[in-house]
Amino acid sequence: MNIFVEKIFQGPTDGLILHYCGKRIRNLSHSFGPYNQDTFLLYYIAEGSAIAQINGKNQEISAKGFFVNFPNSGNVYQSKAGVPWTIKWIVAEGEMLEKHLSRIGITRETPYIPLQDGQQIEQLFDSMFEHFDKNSLSDKFYCISLLYRLFSLLTPKVEKTEVKNAYVEQAYLLMEKNYSNPDFNVATLSQMLGLHFNYFSVLFKKETGITPIQAINDCRMVNAGKMLKFTDRPIKEIAADCGFTDEFYFSRVFKKHFSQSPRAYRKSEEYIT
Repeated sequence: MNIFVEKIFQGPTDGLILHYCGKRIRNLSHSFGPYNQDTFLLYYIAEGSAIAQINGKNQEISAKGFFVNFPNSGNVYQSKAGVPWTIKWIVAEGEMLEKHLSRIGITRETPYIPLQDGQQIEQLFDSMFEHFDKNSLSDKFYCISLLYRLFSLLTPKVEKTEVKNAYVEQAYLLMEKNYSNPDFNVATLSQMLGLHFNYFSVLFKKETGITPIQAINDCRMVNAGKMLKFTDRPIKEIAADCGFTDEFYFSRVFKKHFSQSPRAYRKSEEYIT
């Protein structure tokens, strides 16, 4: 199944302005970006995971997470090949929107938050979709009210995860800085953060839904993909620059991640351009 549906909003345009809402259901491979629109793109990730490039840095975004593409942010993402990817979104604009988001800790620097329980937020997105293209003024105001309801639901989620997310955010920054080092692993990463190996591993998995070693490998694979697609450097050099001392082992890991060999991937148009 590969479903994409989007609706256009025709209603009040004062304050917060709604433009579109939509959903993409169980896509097995999807890429998006760079985002260069003047609107805010608000996502609820219902299923799957992707690597997003946010402010030039790679970050995992995954199920039960909320993500915002800010206007002209240039962010891109690539879902994991072969893994069902289901997202729901709202496109909106308004002078107060960025201020409202910043009040609950969602900014251009930190546009993604994992949620412990996203059921109510997913139901809100579904309700928005149901009423979005109805003609009554009541439905139009209801959709706008749902946007404020979304901020209300997100507020306690951010408060509960703020401290833990600081460690996770720092971990992703360290991965991006050190992925080329073949000796960089979960043990060295936890030491850099000043956390016990087991505590960090459990914390990271709880907050992101994946293990730290998976995140490190994802970081290496995404950077390898960019080098393959946008340069003509030999695969052996790219492998070394991504922390692999063995080109053949790199190829096996790459194929497992992207369902293609490095050479086939370089020839394809699958990656974001």
